[in-house]
Amino acid sequence: MTSSKFLPRLLTSLVTVTTLIPNTPTNGGARMTGPTVLQADLGPGVTTLLRPGDDGLPLFVLAQDDDLRSSAVAAQQWLQSHRATLDELLVEHGALVFRDFAIGDSKDFRAFVADYGFADLTYTAGASKRAAIDADVYEATALPPDVIIPLHQEMAYLSRWPGRLAFFSNLPAEEGGETIIGDMRKISAELPAELVEAVREHGILYRRNFRAPSDSWEHHPTLDAIHKPWPDAFGTDDPAHIEQFCKDMNLALTWEPDGSLTTEFLAPGFIEYPTLDAPLWFNQLHAQSMTLRTYGATNLALFFEYYPRDRVRPYETLLGNRSQISARQIDAIYDVLDRHTVAFPWQRGDVMVVDNIITMHGRNPFRGKRDTQVALLN
Repeated sequence: MTSSKFLPRLLTSLVTVTTLIPNTPTNGGARMTGPTVLQADLGPGVTTLLRPGDDGLPLFVLAQDDDLRSSAVAAQQWLQSHRATLDELLVEHGALVFRDFAIGDSKDFRAFVADYGFADLTYTAGASKRAAIDADVYEATALPPDVIIPLHQEMAYLSRWPGRLAFFSNLPAEEGGETIIGDMRKISAELPAELVEAVREHGILYRRNFRAPSDSWEHHPTLDAIHKPWPDAFGTDDPAHIEQFCKDMNLALTWEPDGSLTTEFLAPGFIEYPTLDAPLWFNQLHAQSMTLRTYGATNLALFFEYYPRDRVRPYETLLGNRSQISARQIDAIYDVLDRHTVAFPWQRGDVMVVDNIITMHGRNPFRGKRDTQVALLN
């Protein structure tokens, strides 16, 4: 996460974003190979393609048929009719971007992805603030626009998580704001062996704190968004309801003397995937660690100012034996993520479906208004 004064540099150097125009010249004047058109059994009114240099994801699914481009009902029926093929393509590529389909608002978005089934989950005890927009549709995040959200798998810090996610670009940012993605199969294979073995042996302990309702961080939007009061995080001010939720989710719970609430959850850090021989890395070890690569210099200094060692912090991630994970090890994770980060410019009406296990997602910083919505799917 980075102060807004660094935003121009981040927007130009963090991730190179290209369009779907074939033979686009690079900055050096060389010609770039055009998109690769793939054959898929999705009917004559649809084209599928990969952009050059995108690490194999996402697969763009482009509507060519007038009905698919003008009728939300036709678009929904098309997806229902081709779910089997789309499911195979999602496993192969990890993410599908549906472009130029008749998806004009949140209700169209919900109806379009409804065939996947909505996960029986909400953002209760989630990592950041977000508002409900419609039934099963949420704002993607309420974090300030200068904050980089690193690649992660949704709700990997809880005992239950969505199998898939769907993102809807209702309004692309004026600059930046891409929903970045990365292939966890490639990332898992390149993580440092020493850290991988430590996580295999001990698992990962997530320690998360939700501040007392009387504490206010309104003068610090980043702190306010990340360190939520427990009534906001759990959607209730009834401690008994919160305690029952934590019991159901296998979260150890402690009411702190300052009125805040701390939870702990021990997760394996890896997960089996039906089509893969080896377990995949499945955790938020890097994203929930207080390091320079996670927050940036300005916000890290702010966090250390407000959360010294003797104060409970919004979150802390340890090995399951409660040993610390070094900043050097966190940096090594980010080095791998950087090599496999993919960004594409949103167009209004785009919908991206990602497999939450094999594809990580995040967000680049941005300027201007941005409205990206999300649905949790089975």
